Formats: sequence, structure tokens, C-alpha cells
Amino acid sequence: MLGSKRKVILINRKFQLNIIAHFMGLSLISIAAFYAANLWFFHKFLDLGKEMGLPSEHVFFQFINSQKLQMNWIFLTVSIVVLIILTLGGAILSHKVAGPIYRLCKHLKGIETGDEVKPLSFREGDYFLEIVDHINPILKKVDINKK
Repeated sequence: MLGSKRKVILINRKFQLNIIAHFMGLSLISIAAFYAANLWFFHKFLDLGKEMGLPSEHVFFQFINSQKLQMNWIFLTVSIVVLIILTLGGAILSHKVAGPIYRLCKHLKGIETGDEVKPLSFREGDYFLEIVDHINPILKKVDINKK
């Protein structure tokens, strides 16, 4: 079947999972910081009501608590979405870094085992595209010396 080439996302599993873990960790730290700010915000309103001498069953406290609950649900939903987006972003970024290194190693290994010396190419959008500009002149010399 032409064109049925399966795209492998985790080319360098250890490196890519490490990058994804870093993205997730930074996401969780950011989420925790924003949640702490959210708690502080509502705590200040509750303190204000106490300072004003309002009884604990006052509508003010009911309103603040209902807003806090609603905000917690909104915050949870947004946090899950952000965590998913940043995890996928980490996977995509790590793939764009690991892919060219994998391709370079595979290309050089092929030459080492006797494959035809061809110019190296990376996918558009990958990182380290400048490696191609530096390695292809060397490969051209290797091909000339091989003949």
C-alpha cells in the first residue's frame, strides 16, 4: 500500500518522554500557582465579610461560596484542557527535535553498512535543518572518495 506509512510519534522514547514530563511538570506548577491565587482571592473576600461582622449564614458568604465552587469547576476544566494541550505540545516539540537526530543517525548508519551515499534531508518544520547544509557537502566528498 502506497502512503500507508505509520507515523511514529516516540522516535527516541527516553528523550521525548523526558521532554513531555517536563512540560507536564511545568503545567502542573503553573496550575498550582494559579489555583493558590484563586484560593487567596476568595479567602480575602471571606475575611472581608468577617471583618464587617456579617453572620456566617449571611447571603454574602453564600454568594462567595457559590462563586468559589463555580470557579473551582471552571478552573478544573481549564486546567485539564491546558494540561492536555501542553502535553501534546511537548510531544510535538520533542518529535521535531528527535526526528532529525534519528534521521541523521539512520542515514549515517546506512552509509556505514554500504548503502548508496545520498544527500540527507529533513522534514519541513523540523529543528536543526542547518545540519543538512553542513553534512551534505561532507557526504558528497565521501561519495567521490568511495568511487
